[in-house]
Amino acid sequence: MILRELLEPLLRALGVQGVSVVALAVLLSVALYAHKISTVGGLAVSAGSTVRHDLQVVALVLAVLLFLGVASLDMARIQELIYLAQQRVEWGALLERLISFAN
Repeated sequence: MILRELLEPLLRALGVQGVSVVALAVLLSVALYAHKISTVGGLAVSAGSTVRHDLQVVALVLAVLLFLGVASLDMARIQELIYLAQQRVEWGALLERLISFAN
């Protein structure tokens, strides 16, 4: 472990040896990964908030258009579009892109 090699001289100078060095290195590694994961979570929350806002605006505009009679609903076509979207979206690739964007 690189972290252990870096910390060992410092910890030895402080009088900490043996298993304690390994335990401390593991704890520091967990803390670093937890910080990285929390950063990714923060990005996901931010993206989710933006998507939520955009969808609310679209829904409001469509509701106004429906109310005014400018637009109408074709439920069969809506179901077909939802089905096609589910078939074409590669959820694994989308999630992988989000994670790589966060790094």
